[in-house]
Amino acid sequence: MTNTEQGFDLLLMGHSALVPHFFGPTGLFSQHIYKVEPKAKSALSREWLYLLLSVSPKGQEIRSYSNGTTVNMLPMDALELPEVLVPPHSVVEAFDAAAKPMFARKESIEVENQTLATLRDTLLPRLMSGDLRVGVARDEMEAMA
Repeated sequence: MTNTEQGFDLLLMGHSALVPHFFGPTGLFSQHIYKVEPKAKSALSREWLYLLLSVSPKGQEIRSYSNGTTVNMLPMDALELPEVLVPPHSVVEAFDAAAKPMFARKESIEVENQTLATLRDTLLPRLMSGDLRVGVARDEMEAMA
């Protein structure tokens, strides 16, 4: 969750992001973000928490704690003060059954987009320079199959 923003439009302040699984369990953090995750024994999933912080009135409440003169800051208290009602485990399970496949699909699409962008960035200069011709590339690929 971002905790610093220049200005007071709250365009970034207090907004969260899910770190894709393909980055693994470790990450790099700076003084401008907080790592927020459900406690180990919590009924809440990371997807539930993400949406709670991103699009619910609770996220708005957290962002309202920001303050500063030139650089707007979100104090740690902003995450500790608001009460969060935890729904019954069965509700979170039903939510997760619907939401987790969508989040997983979004992540796989992001990986696919990155792969396609890399392929484009590799092939386009060769195509533009004439080093690679489409018909020749197709024949080479068919020969490899």
